[in-house]
Amino acid sequence: PYCAEDGTYIPKKFYRAATAHIMPKNLFPSVASHPMNYLILGAGCCHDKTHRIDTFSKMKVFPIAIEHFYQFEKEIKENHKYLTLFKEAIKNYKS
Repeated sequence: PYCAEDGTYIPKKFYRAATAHIMPKNLFPSVASHPMNYLILGAGCCHDKTHRIDTFSKMKVFPIAIEHFYQFEKEIKENHKYLTLFKEAIKNYKS
């Protein structure tokens, strides 16, 4: 696989680390394993950029994250500041 953000090849030993969750698993266990709650991003190049909404919302893959999010949003049971910030970033996103 390749990083969805910058196209960097992801070696087999890093496949597992390439799964970047849109809603962090530790904060949102209700959707932790939802099949749409992830993007494939290189562990060494882009994965860490998703940990903060201010950087995540500036990535090329953010529109894909938004599409995925809408597919599982109603299944989120937790109320956390990260969710509020993510929704604000969607409102402020300019495609």
